[in-house]
Amino acid sequence: VRQPAVLGQQQQAPAREQRHLAVGSGRGLREEEDKFRGVVEQDVTGICIVADDSRIAYANGTYARIFGYTQEQLVGRPLLDILPAAEKASVAEFLAAQLGGEQRVVRIVSSVTAKDGRTVDVLVHASGGTYRGRPASIAVVSDISELQQARRELEFADIIVAQSPIVLFRAQATDDLPITYVSRNVARFGYAVTTSDAVSFRIAEHIHPGDRPQVVAALGALTAGT
Repeated sequence: VRQPAVLGQQQQAPAREQRHLAVGSGRGLREEEDKFRGVVEQDVTGICIVADDSRIAYANGTYARIFGYTQEQLVGRPLLDILPAAEKASVAEFLAAQLGGEQRVVRIVSSVTAKDGRTVDVLVHASGGTYRGRPASIAVVSDISELQQARRELEFADIIVAQSPIVLFRAQATDDLPITYVSRNVARFGYAVTTSDAVSFRIAEHIHPGDRPQVVAALGALTAGT
């Protein structure tokens, strides 16, 4: 008489276990999602996920600020809408290839126009992945505007120095004043700008004999801080 009841209980156990596993799996997924969101919402770098329809499925706060938008303004918007015209063709090409699985990793330096008209230099590292079970492109974007501006200023300064009649040099504060750096325009005096030449070059050896005592004394006073 009791056997059917026992069998019924035995048959119900797997169902309870399945419900328990389902709840546990859902909790685990939520925990993993919370961990992921906690990482990407930090102000370290911009992160963007582009779905297989080429629309932005996710953008963290840093990515939104780089482009001058809010996160809400970006999600659901075609990625190409926020890119300058000169960049659209190349981005569309690698994005299509990436979403199609032909090109998995892309690393480029580009210039984009923010919503307020600012030009922003960015370093983009994008790789193919999945988002909600569909192909996606996941991009990490860094604002390198300050670095690029510093590089341009250095290049401009280098051009000015190269065209200048004044040779710049840096020497060690020792008796013979060996040069550790010299600007490229020293070539007009017949010297090559190489590490070996710079190390072997001594200022005192290349000064006119009549001026040598005065120049060496002046340089010595500079290196001594007097």
